[in-house]
Amino acid sequence: MTKDKLIHTAHLMNSVIEVYLTTDKEKVYQIKCLTGNRCRQYNFSATEYIDNKRLGYKKVKQELENLVN
Repeated sequence: MTKDKLIHTAHLMNSVIEVYLTTDKEKVYQIKCLTGNRCRQYNFSATEYIDNKRLGYKKVKQELENLVN
């Protein structure tokens, strides 16, 4: 099993959001954890994530640019 790369973490008032980039650099997913140990995962393609300017999209874009260089 390969480990996906943690790109960004946001600590908000009532939640913590972690943004991961898969090892193939094609998919991004967020894990949002709320109070009471409630967690949910949201999946996106990398281009969709950047185009919609979701949380941490600049870091995802930078990772993809580093892949090209």
